[in-house]
Amino acid sequence: MSEDIKEQAIQLRQTHKLKTPDAIICATALVNNATLLTNDKQLLKLPRLIF
Repeated sequence: MSEDIKEQAIQLRQTHKLKTPDAIICATALVNNATLLTNDKQLLKLPRLIF
């Protein structure tokens, strides 16, 4: 895991109260400008994610 993903995951956990696996998945998508496919209603509320 890159430092960028780690830092983004920590920020997501702190600001959105995500569980660690969810934070890592979201951080990976954000850092890589990737589209995230999910059925998780909590993740659908996050700003900046592309679904």
